[in-house]
Amino acid sequence: MEFFCLQNLSRDPQTLSEIPLYIRSVVVFLLGTFLLGSALLPSGLQAESKYFHLDPVMDSLAVGAGVTAAATTEWISSSLSPNLPVSLDKGSINPFDRSMMFSYSSALDAASDITQYSAIMYPLLLAIDVDASEYWTIGVLYVEALAISFSVKNALKLAFPRYRPYMYYPDPPERLISQKDYKDSFPSGHSTMAFTGASFFTYLYGLYHPDSPWCIPLSVGAYGLATATAVLRVTSGSHFVSDVLMGALIGSVSGFLVPYLHTKSTEEKNPSRQSVSIIPGINTISLMVRFRI
Repeated sequence: MEFFCLQNLSRDPQTLSEIPLYIRSVVVFLLGTFLLGSALLPSGLQAESKYFHLDPVMDSLAVGAGVTAAATTEWISSSLSPNLPVSLDKGSINPFDRSMMFSYSSALDAASDITQYSAIMYPLLLAIDVDASEYWTIGVLYVEALAISFSVKNALKLAFPRYRPYMYYPDPPERLISQKDYKDSFPSGHSTMAFTGASFFTYLYGLYHPDSPWCIPLSVGAYGLATATAVLRVTSGSHFVSDVLMGALIGSVSGFLVPYLHTKSTEEKNPSRQSVSIIPGINTISLMVRFRI
């Protein structure tokens, strides 16, 4: 059993200027996206996509609700003041997570930021060889997927507060403690967002280019970045293995499910070039076959 004690690092409630810049930036970005989406989404959804169906009303509501939920949960999370523990015992951690615990590493923490944002931006590669008429549809779907992932991971962090691994070691990073980020371990937000990007890209690229020789290499690259993010979050002392596994699950499901549920059926994507009609008559039944050229 290992214990450590923390000095009194508690602070007065934060004012707006004291809230970390990245939190304020996320909130402003999400609110801006919501306002912009509310103004432009209905008209933009009129564009017809070859592979996806968007409903002006339902998808406007989905984007608005998702972005609002993401911003709200982020605001609630940033306004909380979790208690600082006097001591923490590694023996209280389950054997699976305890076997892969690490002290804090600022270098690996920074590296995980790079891989996370790279994975989030990875779907931009779709713009290289996808028709420009699909851009808006892809963008709407990706905003929905990201907003859902962001909201779910924040809701779970609020529902299941958990101290980060670095809190079980001497000298935890005071910068992160001052930002009150030390009890947001479950699930991993970096892993959630990285796997959202990887799953979203893989599904769409396979749909647009099912026979491309680049399909597997690019998909491996997407999931490679997401996996690297998860590994770095563990080895930096920021998360337990179960945290990143849950984040990977949330992101993978959201990144796949959103575009999948919007995918047109085979009949919608490839309308039949012929139709058959049966026309009853007084004493006869006519069979008419129409061919589309």
